[in-house]
Amino acid sequence: MIDYLSQPLVAHARVITVKPGGALAFHLDAGPAHAARGYWLLGSVSGTRPGLAIPGSKAVLPLNWDPFTDVLVRLTNTSYCDRFLGALDAQGRGLAILRHRGAMPPSMAGAALDFAYVLFPGSGRGWFVSNPLEVTVVP
Repeated sequence: MIDYLSQPLVAHARVITVKPGGALAFHLDAGPAHAARGYWLLGSVSGTRPGLAIPGSKAVLPLNWDPFTDVLVRLTNTSYCDRFLGALDAQGRGLAILRHRGAMPPSMAGAALDFAYVLFPGSGRGWFVSNPLEVTVVP
């Protein structure tokens, strides 16, 4: 079973700079019906289609797995990908922050980064996925 969340994934900005110290705050809001559910926020630089099929379900996370995804997985819940894996609060909300300490390569300017999150199944509820959110890398 696949259900898409009615509240969109949003961020405080739709851009991140290549300059050192760039940061982006993601606001997850799945609603009170999903309070305390586990989530994982992931990203991709290779688009949203066909997406990542979640084994054992009909859910498709709208991201393509690529080397950027690998980096985010390795950095999950570090100071670079703070709270990318966790549990939603009592209102079904969460906050995740992407930070980069050093400068990104200038060639990254203009790149589109896509992010989305998945809610893990539990208590008789299936997988839920968010919308993809595109963020542009700027000089």
